[in-house]
Amino acid sequence: MKINRNSKITRLACIAFIALAAATTSRANVLTNPGFETDAVLNAGPVPGATGWTISGNANTASANGNPVRTGIGSLQLAGFGGFGVPLAYQTFAATPGDTWNFQGYMLTPSALPASATFGLLKIVWLNSGGGEIQPGSALIGTANNGANPGIESTPFLNNASTANTWIFTRAQGTAPAGTTQVRLFALFVDQNAGTGYFDDLDSTNAPGVPPPVVINYPTNNAPTPPARAPSVVKSMYNSSGTYTDVPIDNWYAGWSGNPGGNSDFGITNPPSPTVTSTVKKYLGLNYAGVEFYGGNHVDATGLNTLHVDLWTPNANQFGIQLVSLVTGTQAGQVNFTPASGTITTNGWVSLNIPLTQFTAANPNLILTNLEQLLWIDNQAGGYVNGNFYIDNVYFYATATPPTIVAPAVGGGNFTAQSASQLGFNYVLQGTTSLSPVSWTNIQTNAGTGGTLSFTVPVAGNPQRFFRIKVQ
Repeated sequence: MKINRNSKITRLACIAFIALAAATTSRANVLTNPGFETDAVLNAGPVPGATGWTISGNANTASANGNPVRTGIGSLQLAGFGGFGVPLAYQTFAATPGDTWNFQGYMLTPSALPASATFGLLKIVWLNSGGGEIQPGSALIGTANNGANPGIESTPFLNNASTANTWIFTRAQGTAPAGTTQVRLFALFVDQNAGTGYFDDLDSTNAPGVPPPVVINYPTNNAPTPPARAPSVVKSMYNSSGTYTDVPIDNWYAGWSGNPGGNSDFGITNPPSPTVTSTVKKYLGLNYAGVEFYGGNHVDATGLNTLHVDLWTPNANQFGIQLVSLVTGTQAGQVNFTPASGTITTNGWVSLNIPLTQFTAANPNLILTNLEQLLWIDNQAGGYVNGNFYIDNVYFYATATPPTIVAPAVGGGNFTAQSASQLGFNYVLQGTTSLSPVSWTNIQTNAGTGGTLSFTVPVAGNPQRFFRIKVQ
């Protein structure tokens, strides 16, 4: 088996809409020892080979003894020593033309790989009855390598752009061409220079004759509906539910954006229903994209302390947000969610609540009272760059400072207390006669004014009571 040493990562710049199968079919992982647990010995050194896998080169089962494992105690270690060696492991299955095979899993390098043809990946190779490799045609997911080194190569690669000590998801999918009698599934590492790749939790879920899995690279459910808040404590730029009134925005995709996939509105439907249930902002192949709100449309975040964003991605594992003020020159504060944080996950809505102090910590000169630009960013490197993103519920809001009872006193048959307050929140004095068990009862509710609130409760003739103030 040959590998293309000049292979490059390619990113989807458009959404692939794949027809839904008419019926749901149960699919099991066809791989033997997919998590490399069979030969693993806890706290022992690497064991040569891996049960169920045909190996070549320096391929070992690694265990939890200074070697990374994603789950369990085992992983596949492919160690390269330079000179274009190709340590690898593979399994072979019967296949027929028209079968669609999916091959996916996780990979990691413990240290930064050199900027050379040193990389790791998963690969699907079709074979004919004579054992010869067949040109793959096109790829459903990943990159089709047609030529001297045929096969479907997973994306992304494990290479010099990959963050060290971070498990990275990679995937390949393709349909067997005419003449196919077998499919061979490889985990491999190409080592122009020395480097090591680890693989774990591999999965091939398409047995011969089983329809391809439903692959939906876009959200089919709405983002979470924002909670009801007083208008004084929220400033919304966009929310599809209409929970808040949005402020005017000049442009959700600035002309200077470096985003090859562009931007558009996307109507969410729940397949197979064609009814649009909400409309969100779509950014494909994101590098960086700017949102503009100049002059009279600037955002004044006075009294607000948090930025909320809901996002959905089918393929990314990192995301950055930048707030920009232009009053004293371009002042940008950026907050990044790196792959190592585990915050950005795929195929589900991710809710981000970011304290504005994180932006001003990144740039103390950022003026929150006059924001005029916001940037979405996926070019930090180290993770999956140029991902696809769907965005909803972009708003600033205030969270209440926990109330503190001050000047509590009993006199004239009354219990009195005071508390500082914030506009937009209600402050509820609650009482209970016992702390074990506790059962709090609302006694008095005061609306926050931004000043000091006073509470008065008759206590004459009542048994012992405990009081607290709760903010709502």
